[in-house]
Amino acid sequence: MTIELIRRPGQTATDLASLETLLSVRGIAVSTQPLYALAGLVPPDTMKGLDPAASLLVTAIQQQSRILIIGDYDADGATSVALMIEGLRLLGARHVEYLVPNRFEYGYGLSPELVDLALTQRPDLIITVDQGIVSFEGVAAAKAAGVRVIVTDHHLPGQGLPAADAIVNPNQNGCEFPSKALAGVGVAFYLLIKTRALLVAALPEGSDRINLAQLLDLVALGTVADLVPLDENNRRLVQSGIKRIRAGRARPGIQALIEISGLDHRVLTTTQLAFNVAPRLNAAGRLEDMSLGVACLLATPEAAQASAARLDELNRTRREIEQSMQAQAAELLLAVGRARIRHDLASVSLIRDGMRALLVFWPRAYAPNVPGRYSPLLRPQMGCLKDLAGRLRGCNCGIYWQRWMQPGRVCYKNLGGMRWRLVSPFAKKIFLSLQRYLTCTLKRTCQAAT
Repeated sequence: MTIELIRRPGQTATDLASLETLLSVRGIAVSTQPLYALAGLVPPDTMKGLDPAASLLVTAIQQQSRILIIGDYDADGATSVALMIEGLRLLGARHVEYLVPNRFEYGYGLSPELVDLALTQRPDLIITVDQGIVSFEGVAAAKAAGVRVIVTDHHLPGQGLPAADAIVNPNQNGCEFPSKALAGVGVAFYLLIKTRALLVAALPEGSDRINLAQLLDLVALGTVADLVPLDENNRRLVQSGIKRIRAGRARPGIQALIEISGLDHRVLTTTQLAFNVAPRLNAAGRLEDMSLGVACLLATPEAAQASAARLDELNRTRREIEQSMQAQAAELLLAVGRARIRHDLASVSLIRDGMRALLVFWPRAYAPNVPGRYSPLLRPQMGCLKDLAGRLRGCNCGIYWQRWMQPGRVCYKNLGGMRWRLVSPFAKKIFLSLQRYLTCTLKRTCQAAT
């Protein structure tokens, strides 16, 4: 086993030498050089779809086409949008804008309704980041309007692929790229790497001086925030980004988020980045609009502090909502005999602010989402809100329910890394059917436990 030693502020070379001696006695080898240097990054050559996507981007940059980046409403999506905005501008694009869907109005992915909104900006090229791999109708709508589409995503595809001009996703069939665990921001970074390489080949004068490494703080934040597996390739990306942050070279928005989290950037860890910084960024997409998060990442030094303070305020509100829903869920679960259940399911209905919630819990696990974060002891496999118009929102369904949710019985889509999410209007009879099914499961469990 080999570990890397990094000197913290105030530590001397003697301190490191003493620690190295102690570790060596225990059979642990020590290196003062980075174990996951960026030089060992997997080259982009084997990523399917990267060549045509980069070629389209080079043409768009050379022609100064209007490019619109459309992202997702989580931290990975926000960092992906900021990365593409900054990266394309570095590569010479002058007309680059972004659009992040409001999850309460447009739901997930590149929907036809979102395309209608995007068309008001008259884009020549739409690039999706961290989403789009199952956006068949949205891509078709954009193409019908004469707009070219590049899909970049990391989620597992469903049956077939949308008819985009290019699709970059290491998890699509036939892609030989070995690092399948890239986050959406990692996929976007690879697209920029390939685009830069093509520009250098076509216009060598000056283009070889474009340094994309300055974007690695965004890559690090988005990767650890999305909780993707840190394989060797992801470790190289994250370590390089963390190194820039520790050296005080993070962009102002990230530095402001670190400071408002009460952290010291000089000794920042990936854990702190994932569980202190990222939640503040995620709060924008969960409660309001992730455009607030993107704006923070793109903020000037003068605006960064105010932007981070707004995100911190939203994060405090998110925690208050979670605590309230946790208390309500705990009371309801006790009312249906949850105290006697140790290893199976419980389901309850809850009316909150005019919304009906159907809650399904697994015991003894941490719940990561709003409205899913009801209890630190219960992991919701399904936490959804049904609005008065009959549409379920925010539903996240675990693999357990695939056997029940057969095609034709429930309107759903396989969103890969998002698991299974209900995305269509949810008929009342289907809702009641699922509720009856869960209630029977609960009753059988209670009977078996007594």
